[in-house]
Amino acid sequence: MVPINTDGRQHSGKVFVFQIPAHLGKRVFNRTMFGRSGIVRVQTAPRAYPVTKETASCLNRGTNRSQATHCREGISTHICPLNSSKAYCRLLDNIDSSCITLNLSTKSDRLGYSSVAADWTICNSSSTVHVVNQTITYQLLDNGNCTNGTTTFPRAVGNVTRFDRKRKFKAYSLVKVTLTVQTKTKNLTKYDEIRSKSTAPTGEPTNIEATRDRRLNTLSFSWEDPICKKRNGNITHFSYVLYRSNSRIVKNDDVVNGTRTVKFNGLSRSERFSFDVRAHTDSGPGPYSDPYEGFF
Repeated sequence: MVPINTDGRQHSGKVFVFQIPAHLGKRVFNRTMFGRSGIVRVQTAPRAYPVTKETASCLNRGTNRSQATHCREGISTHICPLNSSKAYCRLLDNIDSSCITLNLSTKSDRLGYSSVAADWTICNSSSTVHVVNQTITYQLLDNGNCTNGTTTFPRAVGNVTRFDRKRKFKAYSLVKVTLTVQTKTKNLTKYDEIRSKSTAPTGEPTNIEATRDRRLNTLSFSWEDPICKKRNGNITHFSYVLYRSNSRIVKNDDVVNGTRTVKFNGLSRSERFSFDVRAHTDSGPGPYSDPYEGFF
């Protein structure tokens, strides 16, 4: 390279280039000094941040303090445009998780399983927050209110949508939903919990027993709830059917929750009987138990 003087003539001297760290100078600059040994060109070097075209422009133009901070941190200037106000920059920095409104809902998909849906708003204006990406994580805290759960299901949903749904949770499971919103300056997090929608039981009552009292002429039955993983919700009540040998049927659809026994009167000695019972949740009845048969 041939050095050129400021008047346009060739300079036969040597060229020395020195770099001075940026913290010794307020912004990028070039200075040329002449001496006997030739041209000495001094240039500040930017600090070891990822420097983009926008970052360099931000530093060169001497933006306001808030903007310059973003630039020095190597953040692209479209976060805080050069022609924007300080208030705009402060707005981006002051956004926190209270800016997010997260709503959860649930519905049954099919017998024994439910889905959980999330919808959310971010300061009622995505243009204010400048969302870069969003991740929603579903964490199973318990499985059908029976066993503890630790399974997580993270899902990246992009920067536009404000809705997501996860299917095939065991009915009546406790689910924690965490939304992480990545803006151009920080990550915001919001979470809530919901129990997935119950369905009708998929299991029948267990351990049915009959007690005969011929002296009082009574026949009593007792039973227990379906096994936990097949309840699919809180058991609200039971219904039962008693068949007698003379074809008469005794039926009751309203045995209140907490009661696991029923008593019948008026059976004849050696009369044949058959007893079925089923459990209900707030979503409906489950299957009848296998008949309990015998003679009075």
